[in-house]
Amino acid sequence: MDNSALAICFINQQKIIYLNSAFCHLFGYKIPDQLLSKPIINLIASQEQEGLSKLLSSFIDSGQSHLSYQLLAKRADNSNFTAHIELQQTLFNEQACIEMTVEGNKIFRNEQKLSLIHISEPTRQEAI
Repeated sequence: MDNSALAICFINQQKIIYLNSAFCHLFGYKIPDQLLSKPIINLIASQEQEGLSKLLSSFIDSGQSHLSYQLLAKRADNSNFTAHIELQQTLFNEQACIEMTVEGNKIFRNEQKLSLIHISEPTRQEAI
C-alpha cells in the first residue's frame, strides 16, 4: 500500500491512523506525519464536514461494507477539489477501521451538487 498509486488512508474514530504517500501528495502535504492522527474532516471543505462526520460515525455499525461518495475536499493550501471517495470496512493492527481511497477531480456525469452525494452501495465482492 505504501507504494500504491491510489490515495489510501485508514481511519479510526475519525482520525487518520495510516496514510500512504499518494494520499499525502493528493492533499498537498509533503510527509505523512503532517496528517497522521489528525481528524479526517480537516481535509474536507467546511460545508461537507458535518455530513462526512455523521457518515463515518455510523459506517462501521451500519452493516454496509462499501460506500462511494463524491464530495469537496481541501488541500493543505486551502484550495478545494472534487474528490471521489470509497469507504470500506477493514482491520488495521487488529482493530476495526475504515479504509478510504480517494481519487481527485473525478467528475460524474449529471452531478451538479457536490455536497456529500451518495453514488452507490454495491454489494461486497471479494477480489480474485
